[in-house]
Amino acid sequence: MKLNIDGSFQEKMGRAGRGGLIRKERAEWVKGFCSRLPNCSALEAEL
Repeated sequence: MKLNIDGSFQEKMGRAGRGGLIRKERAEWVKGFCSRLPNCSALEAEL
């Protein structure tokens, strides 16, 4: 299995979010997620 995650930050709008997914060996989707983050920096969104 493989886990891919990423964060995003819009400084002008003051918004941040994160998301990710889990896939099997042959790219078969298992589960995904996304959520908004409270007030944070671009670095915090990526962590």
